[in-house]
Amino acid sequence: MFIELANARWSQARDHGEEDSERLAAANNMAVSLNDEGKHAEAEEMQRAVLAVQKRVLGAEHPDTLTTASNLASSLSRQGKYAEAEEMEREVLAVQKRVLGAEHPDTLTTASNLASSLSDQGKQAEAEEMEREVLAVRKRVLGVEHPDTLCSRSDLACCLYDQGKHAEAEEMEREVLKVEKRVLGADHPDTLTTAHNLASSLSRQGKLAEAEEMQREVLAVRKRVQGADHPDTMITASNLARSLSDQGKHAEAEEMQREVLVEMKRVQGAEHPDTLATANNLASSLSRQGKHAEAEEMQREVLAARKQVQGAEHPKTLATAHNLASSLFNQGKHAEAEKMLHEVLAVRKRVLGAEHPDTLRTADNLACYLSRQGKDEEAVVMLREVLAVRKRVQGAEHHDWMITASNLASSFILQGKHAEAEEMLLQVLAVRKRVLGAEHPHTLSAEKTLGIILSRKRKHAKRRRSDVEC
Repeated sequence: MFIELANARWSQARDHGEEDSERLAAANNMAVSLNDEGKHAEAEEMQRAVLAVQKRVLGAEHPDTLTTASNLASSLSRQGKYAEAEEMEREVLAVQKRVLGAEHPDTLTTASNLASSLSDQGKQAEAEEMEREVLAVRKRVLGVEHPDTLCSRSDLACCLYDQGKHAEAEEMEREVLKVEKRVLGADHPDTLTTAHNLASSLSRQGKLAEAEEMQREVLAVRKRVQGADHPDTMITASNLARSLSDQGKHAEAEEMQREVLVEMKRVQGAEHPDTLATANNLASSLSRQGKHAEAEEMQREVLAARKQVQGAEHPKTLATAHNLASSLFNQGKHAEAEKMLHEVLAVRKRVLGAEHPDTLRTADNLACYLSRQGKDEEAVVMLREVLAVRKRVQGAEHHDWMITASNLASSFILQGKHAEAEEMLLQVLAVRKRVLGAEHPHTLSAEKTLGIILSRKRKHAKRRRSDVEC
């Protein structure tokens, strides 16, 4: 409905004079509509044009000018231009604090958006600090149950989630959900978004059945309230399919993702970011079932579309290239896979920074590829570097630190360094028991691997004793 109204209003006003206030307002609304359709580059172009006129006519510090600049920063962020978005948001925030005041709603919105840009660049600690500051002001000025305050609490929970603080995120999301159900209603879009995010926090802690149940509930409400072909409904269905895949229900996940993909193509178009994300998830489900050739074909299609629509250096484009490398490696195309990951790593270092979580994840996977090709020394050096950065930046209890430590232990095993592998796995096991719980799948996996190491050591010791006796 909003898209239709925005198009109609823009059609009526586009031929007005460049400085006409109605034309500027219609252009801004049209840019918002373009963003909703995933046409972020077009939205950026329109917002830059509006911003230039507003600066000339209204002045750089006029509230309308600042709003357009803030919206432009959001368009940049959606294209993965996080550093540029951050720079613009800092400029807008400085002016808003001086002109509107530090506690003005628009100032707080910009601060929250800036926190998101920081988080997207892996600057999690700074992002969390800013989200907490915004939340404190909103609590004091607006009250603890105001929708904007609840939104801040949800944003903070997302920031905690991105840092691997899943239990803390879950606790906050449960509190927010309880209030939103009472204040906004169980069917309100914000309530459903919080429930959706809570399901993700549960999933990352291994509470897969509970996460699935919650996603099914959200999906049922969204179908009833928003309709089966609403973008939010389809995203929930896509995420539910991922939860099913995480539980090993790959066939069911594949079927659901195929259905969602057909609907997304029909409603939003084949090149919409949400459509491409679902296609990417479907490819992952195929890969998990060993259908690597089919997964590769789909990932190549998604990669080509993302390069064209979002750009070759967009984080989502790089994520698809990363996944494609996995499909190639799983088919024995090791050289091509390694080459692709080296390229992804180089771009991520340049665009996101050497310490960004996505950059570290690529380095982690590349090291695993090297190890499985017998390049053990090179793999160990890379994994040690990643592990050190993770410990310093994310902390030794972060989910990703545990994954890298486990991968390093695996490399030690392949080198026959069982003592070093055992030492590393004991650290991982202790952290997983404390953070995830004794029954979490990742904890059980670490216990199993450690058991194999100890078994190999016992067999090796037995053989040595036999040799001596002989």
